[in-house]
Amino acid sequence: MSNFYNFLKRLSLYDKLFLLTFLLIALFSYYRIGRASINNDAQFWYSRTQDFISDVKGHRWEKTLQNPKPGITIHWLSGLSLETFLNLYYRRFGFRPSIWTYETFHLTHFAVIAPLVAVSLTFVAIFYLVISRLFNKKIALYSTMLFGFQPFYIGLSRNFHADSTVTAFMGISALFLLYFLKNSRSWKWLVFSGISGGLALLSKSSAIFLLPYLVLVLLVDFIYERRTILFY
Repeated sequence: MSNFYNFLKRLSLYDKLFLLTFLLIALFSYYRIGRASINNDAQFWYSRTQDFISDVKGHRWEKTLQNPKPGITIHWLSGLSLETFLNLYYRRFGFRPSIWTYETFHLTHFAVIAPLVAVSLTFVAIFYLVISRLFNKKIALYSTMLFGFQPFYIGLSRNFHADSTVTAFMGISALFLLYFLKNSRSWKWLVFSGISGGLALLSKSSAIFLLPYLVLVLLVDFIYERRTILFY
């Protein structure tokens, strides 16, 4: 407990306010998500996600090529979370409930959405950390509040939907690219940017818009930073 108290004492005022902001966003995002509304597409995504994990476990790789919705990233995140829940339920009660069982649906609904909310919250944290280094902590805090408390973003993250996940991974990719160009010589940030971009594209094809963003950012960086072609 004393270590946690010392950690808080070392934080700046803006860092403490960010922690409070983050906890509030997390509260709004996770509050009763097991009983949150279900979107029309989710009825298909449940079965596709469960079938995907089942085919992976059975090494039926050819059957993992399914409908592009909800995306491979969602299949892995929500599918593994759902499979973990079903296995734990089996150990406790001796059987695996059907997805649509009334008595347990709020638990399966929580299982598939919880990892997607976690991805959205990870983006919020990375957003604050990167913006604070690109600018300063004051700007990072205010911009995080404006972004993180958006009802639309929180609402999407509370649904079994790909939009919040693709937004998060696209945002992480874009931020890591900027951080690599502006504040770091370490190529690991560029690698992280590429991995995040790949996960975004595997979530939804709209992530293809990262490519024109990449070209524009590199062009602006080339013009204003006067880097040589060899740098790229």
